[in-house]
Amino acid sequence: PADEGDQKMTTNTIHASHRLRIPTGTGHELAVTVHVPSPAPEGPAVVAFGFPGGGMGRGYFDVEFDGASTYSQARFHTARGWVFVAVDHLGVGESDPDEAGASYDVLAAANASVVTRVLEGLRAGTLVPGLAAMAVRGSIGLGHSAGGCISIVAQGNHACFDALGVLGFSAIHTVIPTPTGTLDLELKDRDDRSAGLEAGIKAAGGVDVFRWAFHWEDVDPRIVDADMRPGRERTEAPPAWSSPTTPAVVFSMVTPGVVTTEAAAITAPVLVAAGERDVVPDLLAEAGAYTSCTDITLVEIPTMAHMHNMAGTRQLLWDRLHRWGTSILTA
Repeated sequence: PADEGDQKMTTNTIHASHRLRIPTGTGHELAVTVHVPSPAPEGPAVVAFGFPGGGMGRGYFDVEFDGASTYSQARFHTARGWVFVAVDHLGVGESDPDEAGASYDVLAAANASVVTRVLEGLRAGTLVPGLAAMAVRGSIGLGHSAGGCISIVAQGNHACFDALGVLGFSAIHTVIPTPTGTLDLELKDRDDRSAGLEAGIKAAGGVDVFRWAFHWEDVDPRIVDADMRPGRERTEAPPAWSSPTTPAVVFSMVTPGVVTTEAAAITAPVLVAAGERDVVPDLLAEAGAYTSCTDITLVEIPTMAHMHNMAGTRQLLWDRLHRWGTSILTA
């Protein structure tokens, strides 16, 4: 695939990013950005895959604001030796469009295929021109919000990761918190492609209802405004972390038990992380969804709302994920 690499400085290392398109094997291609430390790791590398939530693209994992890279989860991990691969789902960002209205199973299968191809390319030294073959210690899936939902399906169906981080998504029932309770936007079917969610948002008072749920009060208001513009319109200079398109099926992720079967099939270690104010109504209950898993970690980050990578405490989450992933793949 074509490479559009660039070099960016972080605190501890040079960070190289490579924008690629990876075939899924079904006639589609997904857009990915491969973030690597430069020089590349000498020993076996942990490879983490980031999957964004609804309305977001893979840029969510490499946010720059006011020229600062302190919002970049990818650079945080590469500065500590990981390879980080951010992926646009089918129908998201620069990936091929979701013209057929893909189901969760189709979206997850596409992601799982790309994970396999990326890992094979890294091991063989064929993924990125000039990037030598590297040993891979193991892979970690990190899915935020709708990306967490799709990643549960990918892991449950394909066991494509050695460990899975589910960030800001409930495998039991995802709800939207409000100052007076929760906003339940339940749809009738897991593959419902109706406008039910949008109608529910409108009835609840519009996108402003999400400001409280998505961003803690200490977040720079300019970031909040860019992220939560009325109607989430993306027609004029959309933020780089967003996507103008979202697969229609992800709107049903608020249906109770939408991924019950897949979550119950996962045997790899799982970490579920939520902000203090998030869409996971009972974090302690989440362990009960992963009935085949014997290694479950639950983490709540203080003064963090649903948009984790823009929160003032974002590096607490990233550090916890990094220490967890490194220890899991060293054991």
